[in-house]
Amino acid sequence: MPNNYFGKLIKDSLRQRNISLRQLSRNVGLDPSFLSKVLAGKRNPPSEERSLVKIAHCLECDADTLVLSAGRIPRKYQTTRNRRKFLNLFKQLNGKTRLR
Repeated sequence: MPNNYFGKLIKDSLRQRNISLRQLSRNVGLDPSFLSKVLAGKRNPPSEERSLVKIAHCLECDADTLVLSAGRIPRKYQTTRNRRKFLNLFKQLNGKTRLR
């Protein structure tokens, strides 16, 4: 099922930074028609974390939030050592209170 939250984040960031979808596609090396379908909710976000991080960098937004919004767990949070950091980030993304 396509992720609408990811598409909303991208659309809002494109609008705020006055960047076209074609410019973003060119900068991150993804097909513009693919990204267009993702934003329309017809396709899932890119599956590679590398592509998601490139998108975040181009849009000057938090890469971890963008990766999570795409339904992925950022690689750096997949270790037991970083589990609590991941849970805090996930709860923040969902608008809940922080863990102590």
